[in-house]
Amino acid sequence: MSKLATGRRAWFTCQRCGLRGRYTESVADGQNPNLRVHASCRDIKHPAEQPFTAEDGISLAHPIPDLDTVSAGGGSGATLINNLPPLTGGTFGGAT
Repeated sequence: MSKLATGRRAWFTCQRCGLRGRYTESVADGQNPNLRVHASCRDIKHPAEQPFTAEDGISLAHPIPDLDTVSAGGGSGATLINNLPPLTGGTFGGAT
């Protein structure tokens, strides 16, 4: 069995930009972990692309409607549905 290089004399080619660098300076890419790239070429995932974890509670056990009349009717006591503009065009949401 052959010995592996320790990295002191090993080189690698960045799989994103194609430049040569020291093997000890290579990092796994954030988008594709199988790629070895320079630290400056590393592409990280956007937080929206991370797997969803449901550690926090999302829904309430016993929800009730919002009765905040100040934000809904401007202090007049009107409900939010009464303050919506009338529908024009026949359908809600713009569908034909």
